[in-house]
Amino acid sequence: MGDIREHFQTDDAMDIFGNKETAIEFLIRRGERVKASEKAGRVYELVVENWEYEEALPIVRQMFRETDKYRQGNSGSKLLPELINEWKSMGLGDVAWPCGQAAFDKLVQRINTSNASRATKDEEVNKASLKFRRMKELVTVRNDLIEALLFEANEEIIPTLKHTAGTDFFVRGDRFDQKTSKSVGKAFKEEFGDQWREEAISRPQAVARSLYENQDPDRFSDGPRLYVVDVDETAFFDPAAIRAAVDQAEVGSPVRVDFKYDDRGGGKVAYSTRCITVLLVDPAL
Repeated sequence: MGDIREHFQTDDAMDIFGNKETAIEFLIRRGERVKASEKAGRVYELVVENWEYEEALPIVRQMFRETDKYRQGNSGSKLLPELINEWKSMGLGDVAWPCGQAAFDKLVQRINTSNASRATKDEEVNKASLKFRRMKELVTVRNDLIEALLFEANEEIIPTLKHTAGTDFFVRGDRFDQKTSKSVGKAFKEEFGDQWREEAISRPQAVARSLYENQDPDRFSDGPRLYVVDVDETAFFDPAAIRAAVDQAEVGSPVRVDFKYDDRGGGKVAYSTRCITVLLVDPAL
């Protein structure tokens, strides 16, 4: 998969449009005649055959403005504070995951093996489940807000019209996966010591390099990413801080990031990729 300005394939069409019906709508807006009964594979082939980047760009962008994904993103500035207030009113404690997203079974097992009563165990599991659902909602709303702001910040962004794993948008033809990090990471702080915050703010490329080098092996990727990083660990769900960070970021100018990664004990392997880094900074610090 490469630059969709020059090489556009069916996988690209599937990632952008998400389903056959949306792809047909694109073709209709391009002036093509397509039967609703046409098989999905053929519809995506027709998209590829009729793809001209400069003509497709405004059409796809307008289609995105009409999606629930975009509408939710635009409402994120209002919705995020509402969700945070609800969290607090429900007495859920710190706004954080009750456990890792893949570790809920272990959490329940730990609760089950405790000496608490069954009623107390039920209450703990119910609260953890509620926090988990609420965090998933908060993260989705925040990510949609970020994507909507990025979309408006650069006229050359083509977003995916549905939530697509691995690709959130194309910037000047290249696909990018949006990732968020609640901090610059322990490794970055250890590398730069007491000056880590100043280094992070002045060298966002170094933050990206450290995050690539210390990513989860099970989710490893050297593909282009847009990292949204909460430098001070205070602004992850702050709409004003998110908007300010996007306004200051070089959204349309991805930078090269070279990093080395320990390939499951096989030694350090060198990689090179492109990245956009958006830093959330607490203005009070």
